[in-house]
Amino acid sequence: MITAGGDKTWCKDGAHWVMSSKQGTQDTRDGQIPMAEVSPSQFEALVEEALAGLPEEILQHMENVAITIADWPSPSELKQAGAEHPSSLFGLYEGVPLLKRGSHYTLVPPDRIVIYRGPLLHACRTPAALREQIRRTVVHEIAHHFGISEAHIRALGY
Repeated sequence: MITAGGDKTWCKDGAHWVMSSKQGTQDTRDGQIPMAEVSPSQFEALVEEALAGLPEEILQHMENVAITIADWPSPSELKQAGAEHPSSLFGLYEGVPLLKRGSHYTLVPPDRIVIYRGPLLHACRTPAALREQIRRTVVHEIAHHFGISEAHIRALGY
């Protein structure tokens, strides 16, 4: 199990995903109440569901990547993603995509996929909409892990 600097971390341990826990970061909702109200544990379960729903063909090729949940993106994460407002960033991939890893890719810390709870809750009006947006966000960020560009992912509808 790997615990990264994020709040919730899943790492592939053989054929299973394992999770560790740490408390959240900042809340930048500007006093607004999120539209979909779910507890942190319910949110975690939705992320786990999205991971469990991935095809085995995808899961077997994911390597050296940790999937974390954070409450809100930090200013540096917003800058890295080119996002202007915290509520506009649902997820972030940091690392070396699989297609760019060569023979010198050794002893490297895990890539990191962050799923942001606050922006997702803020954007989704119902639990069903939240479930779907979490699934789409997980797929989107995993696509970056496989080396797929932002433009191509968006062209595919994610």
